[in-house]
Amino acid sequence: MAWRVTIPAFWRTSTFRLTLIFAAILAVFSSILLAYLFNETIWAARREAFGRLNGEYRQLADIHAAGGIEAVKRALFERSANGEQVFYYLLAAPDGSPISGDFSGLPARAPVSGISRHAFSIAEASAAPGEPAARRAAIAIIGRQSDATSILVALDIEATAETARRLRRAGSLGAATGIIVALLGGILVSRAAAAKVRTLARLTEDVIAGDLSRRAPDWRSGDEYSTLASALNAMLVRLERLVQSARNAGDAIAHDLRTPLARVRNRLEDIAAHLETAPPQSPEPGPQLAAELAASVSEAIAETGRMLETFNAVLRLSQIEAGENGAMRRVDLADMAGTFAEFFEPAFEDAGLGFEAMIGSGLMAIADSAMMGQALTNLLDNATKYTPAGGAAALRARRRSDGQIEVAVVNTGPGIPEDQRGRVLERFTRLDTARNSPGSGLGLSLVVAVAERHQGHVELSDGLPGPDGPGLRVALVIPAA
Repeated sequence: MAWRVTIPAFWRTSTFRLTLIFAAILAVFSSILLAYLFNETIWAARREAFGRLNGEYRQLADIHAAGGIEAVKRALFERSANGEQVFYYLLAAPDGSPISGDFSGLPARAPVSGISRHAFSIAEASAAPGEPAARRAAIAIIGRQSDATSILVALDIEATAETARRLRRAGSLGAATGIIVALLGGILVSRAAAAKVRTLARLTEDVIAGDLSRRAPDWRSGDEYSTLASALNAMLVRLERLVQSARNAGDAIAHDLRTPLARVRNRLEDIAAHLETAPPQSPEPGPQLAAELAASVSEAIAETGRMLETFNAVLRLSQIEAGENGAMRRVDLADMAGTFAEFFEPAFEDAGLGFEAMIGSGLMAIADSAMMGQALTNLLDNATKYTPAGGAAALRARRRSDGQIEVAVVNTGPGIPEDQRGRVLERFTRLDTARNSPGSGLGLSLVVAVAERHQGHVELSDGLPGPDGPGLRVALVIPAA
């Protein structure tokens, strides 16, 4: 039977791997810090102690050189007798046996010449009979003399050794604690991160399965996962709106094109009926029949033209949303707005509507002239269509207080209810009051696409109040150059 080890998912996360890296960095840092503390405290104390040992040894070596073994013995006796002995001594024979001093033998073989340094331990008096003697850390210098005897000078450094042991324990405990805390924190953070990633993964799986209503949780943590969740939610809102628009597009096209197609069919059937009832002996139709046929053909052509306009509007909207046919450059929107105001003024006069233009100066923006022209055409054309007879409209272009440029068309009339303003910006959306008017429901959708192509937006609000209602204001807002 084969055993299979399952590794927890959060162990494979980048967060946990980063935690391991930081734990390793912490361990290295702790080692470096401990080494630095040792160098600045323990090793410095040892160097200072060896310096003192070296000075004491040099004194005894000079005494030996001047007076021999007896002079050294007297010096050791005097140092032991004063009651303030700091160092430990041993004068050893050439074979290493003790001659005088505090030890029963050398802790290491004496060098052939010169001096050598040694670290060893010395036994202290037992606290009670039968108990093993405690050992204390010590360091020594051993030097061979001219007569082959050896002089040892030792120093008790138990306090320094104890400090070193405490530093090692503190460093090891601190490093171990830091690593454990880092690993525990990494596990907790990794589990939380893995849980968020699993939540987002399940969200994408549900979206792939077709549930576009799903949204990522609003964690409000301000971290990268919260930012990602907000971006995903914004994307899903946009995707759901586009998919819903695409789903509704077929119904909207069928609804809007059914009437003109029926009219074209009726006209063609009328033409066929007239041709069938025409006198067979008459090679050419009479004047009345010719007029009826011409009227039917004209109406069929007109209906066909309106259908083509709808399809062209769909194609143009798709091109703008895809970012095609765009040539961005510096454009003075004031000049463009003035030109379109002059062009549309006769259309408003023919419709019996008042019209005025209020245009600022120096409205420079990075824009595509063709797209902006199409947007202005749609806004002004809608104003001529949907402003009630005897009403008024206006074209306004200005720089707003936030620095952006606003081109707005306002008119009198019933306006659009506030709860319907978001819907009318979608494709093929036409309110019931506009169903009997010519159009495809793509005019404002194209304006929105142009605004988004220029990193701007469209605002709907009340316009010029009048007897028919609050009116409507449609503003295209884009950044200034």
